[in-house]
Amino acid sequence: MVELELHARGRGADPRPTARLTATQILILDHHPMVGYIFRQTLIDAGHRVESTEDTQNETGKVLEYAPDCVILNLFPLCGKRPFNLIDETRSWFQGPIIVVSEACSESTRVMAFRRGADEYLCAPFGLREFTARMDALLRRSSHPSPPLDYLKVGRLLIDRAARSAFLNGQELQLTNKEFDILVCLAKNPGVAVSAETLLSQVWGASFIHYSQTLRVHISNLRRKARSVSALPDFIRSVPSNGYILAFQQPPTSPDRFASPSADLLST
Repeated sequence: MVELELHARGRGADPRPTARLTATQILILDHHPMVGYIFRQTLIDAGHRVESTEDTQNETGKVLEYAPDCVILNLFPLCGKRPFNLIDETRSWFQGPIIVVSEACSESTRVMAFRRGADEYLCAPFGLREFTARMDALLRRSSHPSPPLDYLKVGRLLIDRAARSAFLNGQELQLTNKEFDILVCLAKNPGVAVSAETLLSQVWGASFIHYSQTLRVHISNLRRKARSVSALPDFIRSVPSNGYILAFQQPPTSPDRFASPSADLLST
């Protein structure tokens, strides 16, 4: 991992950006101390405030109190952890920029990381100046966020978020608050599997991520209500070991959804 530093400095490159933004709060989810140290020192040199942790589940209070502006998800060897799920978990409590750093660089891996919530993906080896420049670019864009859409439309489903109502084939679905929130979470990621943990965290809260049976009951009710107003087959489909997907067409083929287990670190 020293290779990261040499790649940047071996050409006489100063890792500090020439134009600095106002100091920001950066959180590194660090699963490799040496790599994390390099990132930390680079960002501190650039004038940012930096914190790091290996486990957000046990330090959620500390992480939320820190209120980061950007999260760097270091996906170098994770000792058996599932990297795609780590992206899901991070996105469940953080809506700002997420930068993924990894040695796994296949197209299918990068596509899946973006679909699961990453905003930037850096493949090692890379220069530290590029690393800070990409982070600063994300921070500039996130400082002027687009307003949330009042309407979500997926196939024959229309969701009015302001009125908290949903229509399928032009007919209103009579949904509970939790059912509506689940549908919104899925509709924001159409055609992409959303993990049960992510749905539970976003709809019920982080302390409910193990209540999978509760989620299954609500998904079942959503499907039943959809069938009552439409002859369409179930449009909320279960994806074994990966949650649920909202789609009116066949799910993506496996090469598009997952990287090869033998070829890529980010396989699930």
